[in-house]
Amino acid sequence: MADKRTDRLIDEKLEQALSDVEKWLNEQKSPAPQFIGGGNVVSFLSDTGNASDWSGNLTHIGSVPNFGAATFLISATANNTGTLYATVINKLFVGSLSSQYTTANYLADEAAGKIAFFSSYTNVPSSSTATNAIQWVLSMNGDIRPTIYLKFYIYALDQVTITVTRLT
Repeated sequence: MADKRTDRLIDEKLEQALSDVEKWLNEQKSPAPQFIGGGNVVSFLSDTGNASDWSGNLTHIGSVPNFGAATFLISATANNTGTLYATVINKLFVGSLSSQYTTANYLADEAAGKIAFFSSYTNVPSSSTATNAIQWVLSMNGDIRPTIYLKFYIYALDQVTITVTRLT
């Protein structure tokens, strides 16, 4: 009888040891969780340094009087790292650099039946293997009469060089 208890105890110990080895092997296969946040993530807000990155009038499109559009290519290239994670932010000024167009302006223009300014972004898929650059296309629509000023900022995990090109 003592032999059966001893055999059972040895079997239980062996099963536990095998279970521990299997658990250890599985832990070796999966990467250890990494802490993200706090002091180890540094981000930058970059701009060209100019008061505005583009100024001019929108080009008339369609049959609606005074309604126009313009399309811009915004490019950001990392200054220090090989991989860039970023987003683009823009400010729109209408008539002068001291007159920022806000959501309240948009809503007031819509309520008054005026032509409101609005924009949308599309990420441009990279056609190369470079990971240190990102491009966006901005479509801007609104009134063709006032001069508009666009200012772009790139919020990224690196300082970037920004270029803005009007496409249409």
